[in-house]
Amino acid sequence: MPYRFQIDIPADASAGECRLALLMQAPEEDVLVTQADTLSVPVQARIAIVMYIKVGDASPELVIQEIRLDDRNGQAEPVFYVRNRGNAHARTAGFVDATDANGRRLEFAVAALPILPGQTRRIPLRRAYPEDTETEAFTSPLDLQGTLEWETGTQKITAHLK
Repeated sequence: MPYRFQIDIPADASAGECRLALLMQAPEEDVLVTQADTLSVPVQARIAIVMYIKVGDASPELVIQEIRLDDRNGQAEPVFYVRNRGNAHARTAGFVDATDANGRRLEFAVAALPILPGQTRRIPLRRAYPEDTETEAFTSPLDLQGTLEWETGTQKITAHLK
């Protein structure tokens, strides 16, 4: 079944971003019930389509506020704390090379998370190739060098994390 929608932006709208979601769900009477032994479980699905509508010359302005090691399940994890001072969202990307205290070279990928206007978000760096790397934790300190990227910009990274 085809669906159509239209978005009309007023001519005098200021630059910025509009976020909306289309939610589709079957009516209550179409709920499926699955049977497992003596247990009946209702099953219903919902599909959500999230859209970001850019108005005018809206754009993100990302600034790294802090780079540090945080604890994640008892393991040190490098993270960026990134602030969006712009008027449109951005998604982060990029790769960061690292060397730990033992001279071991590692590569991290920047998590592709959205940062909304006015938001400061914790962006973790995860091992880029977890299946190809040793499972042991790196040894601090950690020297980082790479690039944080987003749709309209980049920022070079050089950091020494203890």
